[in-house]
Amino acid sequence: LRSLSSSKRWTSNAICAMLGNMEAESGINPGSWQVLNDTSQGFGLVHWTPATKFINALSPGENKTDIDVQLKRILSEVNDNPKQWESTWHSLTMSFKTFTQSTKTIEVLTEYFVRCYERPKSVDSKVAERQRNALKWNVLLSVVGDI
Repeated sequence: LRSLSSSKRWTSNAICAMLGNMEAESGINPGSWQVLNDTSQGFGLVHWTPATKFINALSPGENKTDIDVQLKRILSEVNDNPKQWESTWHSLTMSFKTFTQSTKTIEVLTEYFVRCYERPKSVDSKVAERQRNALKWNVLLSVVGDI
């Protein structure tokens, strides 16, 4: 987390927003399957759907359940061609890179992440839980001083 906030210049609000979404998607478990071993469903920290979107992009020797491999994939999308992020919502445009550096509230950034990166079928029913998760992460990380 320190490396995200310092060298990658992610704001603490963006980090908490992403963590709140990951907690709702996978319990922050890089080996999480939406439906066990069903590659047409979600897999990983952010439940890439279909799972093959992530699995087929692995380099030789990379393990699909390695948290560092999954975080590397997410980080690669910040500057490179975003494979997952769709930047428009409510006629506002925000790139993934802008999201990572945004000082908007945790609640707003959490909603941006679920709408622009996660994009579940029923978005509105997912936002409140993710916002609560993100706010909890903000408290937890502030207490331990990681961000």
